[in-house]
Amino acid sequence: MIRTIYAAVQQRCWNRDRSRRIAAMLEHECASAMADHDRLEAMAWQLAEIRALPEALEPHT
Repeated sequence: MIRTIYAAVQQRCWNRDRSRRIAAMLEHECASAMADHDRLEAMAWQLAEIRALPEALEPHT
């Protein structure tokens, strides 16, 4: 009887820890996706600024 209760408690703890690890991985994945999105958005802004610059004059030789 005690062994059954111990096994049930151990299983519950393992499931709780597993759920926490999964939640942490999902949070990290979401944060990574947002960081990638922010990086792409910053690159798009930089490209727009570069395209807005006046053309360089070609040197006369």
